[in-house]
Amino acid sequence: MCIRDSKDTLFLDVRVSHPDPEVCKILADTLAVEFEKKLIEDRLKEKNYDSEFIKLKASKMGQSLEGKQNALANYKTALAALAELEKAEADFVELELTYLERHPKHVKGRAAIANKRKNFLSEFALVRSSAIDKEYWIEKQAQLEEKGLDEIARLQVARRLFINRANVLTDQIATERKAFDAAYARLLERQGDERSDVGELTVSSLSAVPKVPFSPKRPSIINNGALIGFGSGLLLAFLLVKLDTKIHTISQVEVLTGLPVLATIHHIAPKVLKKIISNKDLPPAADDPLARGWDPRIVFRPGLTETLYCEMFRILRASISLLGDEKRRRVTLFSSALPGEGKTLVSTNFAIASAQQGRKTLLMDLDLRKPAVHKAFGLKRSELKPGATELLAGQVSSLQEALSADTGQKNLTCLYAGRKAPNPGELLSSDSVRDLLEILKDEFDVIVIDSAPLLAVSDTRLLIPVVDNFCLVVRAEEAPKGAIRKVLELLEDDGTQPAGIVVNGYEEKTSFLARKHGYGYGYGGYGQYTQGYGYGGYGSYGSDDSD
Repeated sequence: MCIRDSKDTLFLDVRVSHPDPEVCKILADTLAVEFEKKLIEDRLKEKNYDSEFIKLKASKMGQSLEGKQNALANYKTALAALAELEKAEADFVELELTYLERHPKHVKGRAAIANKRKNFLSEFALVRSSAIDKEYWIEKQAQLEEKGLDEIARLQVARRLFINRANVLTDQIATERKAFDAAYARLLERQGDERSDVGELTVSSLSAVPKVPFSPKRPSIINNGALIGFGSGLLLAFLLVKLDTKIHTISQVEVLTGLPVLATIHHIAPKVLKKIISNKDLPPAADDPLARGWDPRIVFRPGLTETLYCEMFRILRASISLLGDEKRRRVTLFSSALPGEGKTLVSTNFAIASAQQGRKTLLMDLDLRKPAVHKAFGLKRSELKPGATELLAGQVSSLQEALSADTGQKNLTCLYAGRKAPNPGELLSSDSVRDLLEILKDEFDVIVIDSAPLLAVSDTRLLIPVVDNFCLVVRAEEAPKGAIRKVLELLEDDGTQPAGIVVNGYEEKTSFLARKHGYGYGYGGYGQYTQGYGYGGYGSYGSDDSD
């Protein structure tokens, strides 16, 4: 049904539930008639509404708005003085970087800042003493005269309070201007309404009894339900794919990066390794690596050398050797997108695999901010001899002072990070590392570098151009796809890319049917013993962890 007047048409939707359709019609028509009467009463009250209240409200808004505009206008000179001070301070920052403290331009810049500060404080004092906004500054008097503040600190407090007050006044003026305009428009509207008569209201149509049942409509319910169910399933599947940001399979790595996978390092659980060794009932070794403090995830130990865990790193060694002439490509760097992806574990096992091949191998820790190679061999950084930091800084007299040959593995020498470096980026500049590597190539057949994560700091990007093989370690089930894409974009901007990907922490997941018919592959059925491992959170990369 609908109700018409001289201005508009009002459609009224009335729903009445009753077994008898005729009763529903009577009830609906009665509601429409009563609603018509109520509308007429409201129009009559609205016609007699006194617009003086709106006039009074608009007048108060105008007075408040005028006061705030006057206050902000009073701030104009002080704002200009503050802008000049900020410009002088910005200009002085460039002078500080270019000239010494006693240089005439440096002295002139300091004098200009002092003059601008004096000018701003003078104008600020005039603003505070003005009667227009005096009440506000009386409330802030305690902050401006707080004890213990020097001249610079007091100036900063004055600047902060002044800027905040100017911003507040600007926002209040904009808000009150809108409110005042709205009130004035409302006043004009009310005055026009008072000159017009109440439009005549009539009910143009009443309800009608339906000839067919309105509900339930079973075909429509079934079709809509099927459509909504199908759409919801598709949406849920799409959301699950979008929310899954981790790497699960080798093919995902290859599609995401477009690079070859050099090796797949399955998840190494210390419990599994311990069980394998205990089942072999080996006699006590004269030089047990675990007794030396080796990380239990270093797999090249008595009782494990013939396992597929060691074979994973031999495959990695073979893959890297196939990248080019081994005599010309002797320096291999391992890094990752984020901390905790196992780059140190991979580089350490890879270095030992190369040493066991009879090749003279050097393992370098060039992660000068968060070194971890010494921890893999059970050492404390505070007890180490000089390392890479001292060697690159020219603080040792000979190369041998920084090298550590007593690693517990034949043919393996370590160059640990050394003491904490105050400027790792400068120490790892391309020229210094390139010169060091040229010297080391005369001493070693294989050089393995463990470096910092690429997204945490930019140190590794300085090293990539001077190495022969750059391998990116990606931890399965943990490394975000977005982080890997970001690393590849950064490297593309630098004109470099990894030689290949090392997938670490991988766990093969196959169906029962695949296992039954032999379609799966892996490194032994030790899944029931596996557990997560990692090196913990790095936090803010750049602050050294304690041993």
